[in-house]
Amino acid sequence: MGTGEWDFGESPVYPATHSFRVYEARTGEAVATFVIDSDLDAYSSCPSALRIPIDSGTPGMAQGVKSETFAAELEPYVMADLG
Repeated sequence: MGTGEWDFGESPVYPATHSFRVYEARTGEAVATFVIDSDLDAYSSCPSALRIPIDSGTPGMAQGVKSETFAAELEPYVMADLG
């Protein structure tokens, strides 16, 4: 998919599928679950800083999800009248 870059080197960024569960704020009852396939570019998927033990190698990173994609999935639940 791509790589993330830091002063110490690079890390691979892998495509990922993210799972979410939506809860009703008042009752805490689960109202929905959904999955989103990653769609964020490799550079934006990597944190700006990374703390790893010395000599542990470079960790792989999960490709992230764009804010717009996540918001579009949540919109039906935010705008819904659940009673």
